[in-house]
Amino acid sequence: MKRRDFLMVGLSALAAPYIVRAQPTSSTPVFNGKRVRRRLSTLNDDDPFFSAYGRAIELMHQEPETSPLSWVAQARIHADYCEHGTLEFFPWHRPYLSLFERICGALIGDASFALPYWHWGDNNGRIPAPFFANGPLNVVSWNDSGSYVGQKWGPVNTVPYRYARADFGLKDGPFAGQFTDSALRAIESAPSFDLLSGLTENPHGTVHVFVGGNPNFNLGTQRGHFSSGLSPLDPIFWLHHANVDRIWAQSPIAISDQTSAIGDVTKTYSGMFFDENKQPVSAVLGSLFDINGQDYTYDFLVPEMQTRETRAMLEQIISAQPQLREFAQARGIKPATGEPAIIGSAAPTSAAVVGAINRINVPAENVANVITTPRVVSRPLPTLEPDVSAIAVEGGRVYARFTDVQPAAAAEGNSLKVFVNCPYLSDATPTTDPHFAGAISFFGCSPEVCGVRNFTVDVTEPLRFGLDSGALSPKDVQVQLLSFSGEGAEFGATVAKLGKVELISS
Repeated sequence: MKRRDFLMVGLSALAAPYIVRAQPTSSTPVFNGKRVRRRLSTLNDDDPFFSAYGRAIELMHQEPETSPLSWVAQARIHADYCEHGTLEFFPWHRPYLSLFERICGALIGDASFALPYWHWGDNNGRIPAPFFANGPLNVVSWNDSGSYVGQKWGPVNTVPYRYARADFGLKDGPFAGQFTDSALRAIESAPSFDLLSGLTENPHGTVHVFVGGNPNFNLGTQRGHFSSGLSPLDPIFWLHHANVDRIWAQSPIAISDQTSAIGDVTKTYSGMFFDENKQPVSAVLGSLFDINGQDYTYDFLVPEMQTRETRAMLEQIISAQPQLREFAQARGIKPATGEPAIIGSAAPTSAAVVGAINRINVPAENVANVITTPRVVSRPLPTLEPDVSAIAVEGGRVYARFTDVQPAAAAEGNSLKVFVNCPYLSDATPTTDPHFAGAISFFGCSPEVCGVRNFTVDVTEPLRFGLDSGALSPKDVQVQLLSFSGEGAEFGATVAKLGKVELISS
């Protein structure tokens, strides 16, 4: 199948897929010889997957730590070699997860074993109950050491702990606004690979920090494994990253455009990964981009796993395409180029600190024009037939790019909430407020590890809210940064120094 364009409809609106063919151990379906990753929320708590995964974890714990198949050894791969804050974030984790699946499958005698993906928007972003039961899926059931010095991550010192609970998920916590359906759809529909990667990393990092917890969230606790480079010690890690991979897999961005953004696709990951036979495995960067070239697939790419309602909806979308294309052509509506254009920039005059609002006025007179001018865009949805192109017409999007950000000691495990033009902003303003745009997550961002990094946040929705309410300034956009102030946060501590803020249209 070729990479295709799709009409804008949120995947969260799709009905639950059904199993194609049950397997005796994990119930994982197989399609065209490939194991199929399913949406976690479609599995009942007694689904065979949970016991199969638990058994694999037990067997990995029985391996000597020196074995590449051991639970600890698999986690240390992440601390030693993981890619974060670079365009290799997606491709590096792809073979890491796929080989982990194969190891699990070999240990339990089920070659079809596949990880479900934990869609962050489902069930209030809560982790399913089996991960909190008294058993192998609960991180607190294991006494895995969180003391390690990763080659890439640096020093790690964590404990088996989760701040998240079975009844307290991502949408129940302080960053609920990052996981709304509209916020997640905007990420999935990013028009370029660098935007897709950067925008995905923000909620990805928030999930790590929220689930793993730290003293800023809950005074008197230590940082849990999930908020560190040894996050794979928590069994939910692998399902979390399956969702990251799912976002990449369903992107409508042409593979040629993705690899062009990377540059050298001949780079080889070697000396990092091992297969189920304990043999080292190398992966060429360029071979990792096409989901159809992998040894697994996803439920939304399997027509037989779509419900009757989903197929009917997609047929309606496809049948409406000729009229929509005619409409766009008659009115001269041009396709979105995906090429970013800087429409405003400003240099912050102070660092972001705990307990204070950093207000940055960015001159950007074309903002209203950008977000109201219609353009033809592509959207990530499965189609019923190959080579079918579906489109939508909508206004442009605006992103805030924070360049040359230098995290300080208070940054690790912290986040900067990003608001736009909020006249009443305070520490009590929820992330569900319409002025909230997103958050910069400093997952794994100690000054020694991160150095200087860039972050991107989609600010389109608060700008549209301001335009609709008549409150959007004709000259300036005020980007407001507010650090998370939990119980253990030190008031006035520097979180990060900021280089420049650029508003980018796309």
